[in-house]
Amino acid sequence: MTMVPVAIRDHPSRMGGPDECQSLVRVTETPARPDGPEPPGDDQNRQLTRVDGQLGWSVSLYNLRKYGACCVGPSEGGQSAGMPTPNKRSRKRAAQAEARAEAGERFRYGLLAVETLRTLDLQNMDLQVVDAEVFPSLDGSPEGMSGWLIFPDRAQAKTAARPTAAAQIVSRLRQALVAKGFPQHAVPSFELKFTSLPEIDKAGGRFAFFRG
Repeated sequence: MTMVPVAIRDHPSRMGGPDECQSLVRVTETPARPDGPEPPGDDQNRQLTRVDGQLGWSVSLYNLRKYGACCVGPSEGGQSAGMPTPNKRSRKRAAQAEARAEAGERFRYGLLAVETLRTLDLQNMDLQVVDAEVFPSLDGSPEGMSGWLIFPDRAQAKTAARPTAAAQIVSRLRQALVAKGFPQHAVPSFELKFTSLPEIDKAGGRFAFFRG
């Protein structure tokens, strides 16, 4: 058994010199297999050893020599200084998941409206919906929203925009929105418009067309 001086950093604010933070810990070396091949490089560095320190954490002698004593002392939260902190990554993933859930909850009516528009069946009117665009309220309210039905060509968009056809499409959309759980009191305020893929392309793409 060998005694190795290791810098134990019990608090990140205490950054004393080596003489102030050294502590002796027990090192039990794992003997190399007498009949096996020699490990590459320095034998002593490649043989993993277990260091049982005063704080109950373990490292290898290879890491002690590679990074130095002050790089393996436990930092705040019990993690090794200079190494990634799993708890920090976990908190980041949890925050991202929470943000996505919050956005999904906030704009749930917008997402519901997009799904309803895209699945609106107008085949008996010789119209085919290929996509949709919805502008939800920034505060997440179902009132005052607007949406676009996108058709494959201009002829269908013009047909849908005719007063008789438009009134029929709006009536179907309102029924579909209510059936999917959209607040009934907000349905009359939903504004519907019509366009086509060629018109969007001519304007320079979706962003230029809808935000222009």
